[in-house]
Amino acid sequence: MSFKGYVPVRKGSSISRRSLLRGAGGVSLALPFLEAMEGKAFAAPPQRFILVYHSQGMFMDEWQPKLKAGGAPTKTEYAADEYDMNSLSADLAPYKDDLLFLTGLDNKITPGGNAHEVVFNYLLTGKKATGQGFFQAGGPSIDQVISTKIYGSATPRSRILHLGPNSSWHVCYSAKNSPVSRESNPTELVKNLFMGVSTGGPSMPDPLVEKERMRNKRMLDAVKESGDALRAKLGGDDKKRVEAYLTDLSELSNGLSAPVLASASCGKPTVNGNSAYDPRSSDLSSVAAMALACDLTRVITLDFGGPDGNMRNYMKRPDGKALPGDGTDWHQDVVHRAWQRPGEFGGTVENIAEAKMNFRAAAKYMQGTFANLIGKIKSVREADGSSLLDHTAILYVNEFGEETHGFKNYPFMIAGKAGGALRPGRWLRHNGTSHQRLLLSMLATYMPTTDPTFTSFGEPEWNVGGPLANLG
Repeated sequence: MSFKGYVPVRKGSSISRRSLLRGAGGVSLALPFLEAMEGKAFAAPPQRFILVYHSQGMFMDEWQPKLKAGGAPTKTEYAADEYDMNSLSADLAPYKDDLLFLTGLDNKITPGGNAHEVVFNYLLTGKKATGQGFFQAGGPSIDQVISTKIYGSATPRSRILHLGPNSSWHVCYSAKNSPVSRESNPTELVKNLFMGVSTGGPSMPDPLVEKERMRNKRMLDAVKESGDALRAKLGGDDKKRVEAYLTDLSELSNGLSAPVLASASCGKPTVNGNSAYDPRSSDLSSVAAMALACDLTRVITLDFGGPDGNMRNYMKRPDGKALPGDGTDWHQDVVHRAWQRPGEFGGTVENIAEAKMNFRAAAKYMQGTFANLIGKIKSVREADGSSLLDHTAILYVNEFGEETHGFKNYPFMIAGKAGGALRPGRWLRHNGTSHQRLLLSMLATYMPTTDPTFTSFGEPEWNVGGPLANLG
């Protein structure tokens, strides 16, 4: 139903700043906003942050936006109506106005040793490696820093929700040399995180939830009876609003005959019971969206992992051919070979072309996975009628840039507005700018740039120039 289950508290005057529908026993319910009221006031929805990461780089010439015919090729900023999506990012087209594309950002770390180890220690921490053991991050990653500032006096059930495959590769750190653990089983996650949140299903409800359900039903049944008198005083659009509102109340009251959501704007997501990690699964996207909607957390990291294992069952090559089977060394025979030249390390014209086609399948799959997440977040409504995405920033980060193990020209994206701090619907082009300045920009979205935590984040030589100036 259109009401989405929540009962927003709205205030105004003209009718009365405290106009309420009243029922027997003194119970009352605030009215929706009407034009006959002077103003309205909502509790401002909180800001949220999601970090999305996946591995193995990108064919940038097939991913970054394409200028429309006649577009000026030397501009540094393009509005959404000046470009089209490219072949690998085509699944993101429905969210074009919700996205900031950022190109030309380089990871300024000097590669040394295994490039994967270099990246996962530096990419999101901005600190040089400690040289101590396998996990050598010099400090916490940005998700951890944001999580210390985003809640204020609120107490979350989970300060950060980490989702990802069981792997020894980590990009998120709670402190120096301390990688965070990840939850890869959506069934276990829902069981633990959403404890006490009702699905409205036939299972035994939480006693506290059941008590609240019955109280709400009695209240709604009482206040519905007072609606007719108010409708007689109104005309035009206000009358229609009240009628629609009372219809929603009626539907909500009827729904309360069975166990319902623990709060009107959230509910326990239903998962399919498959413990295999698949980031494309709507299970994980729904879990993330509902965890934010229920305010169980305000910070989520989601590691998409790599395009191997069961994920290959869902990917499709652009030419329609089947992907290679389980015997393929995906890392060597696809990822590395896709950037080789004939004669390099056994590369031929034929097997390089095959590797490129397989890599395109993986890249396009991951972009579709990101689009699926954006759609889930955008579909959730806040109490003021806005979208959850309006108050969220989703930062998309890739392990590498435009070549295998490459540190230049990373494919960064940000979805959402973060409560108005960001202005999506654009493509911003840079030229060799440190990606650490983007990390500073994300931190500046959630804290003052004078905050000691902000000023101490990252190595000074990688942060020269401070936050990027044109994200908002």
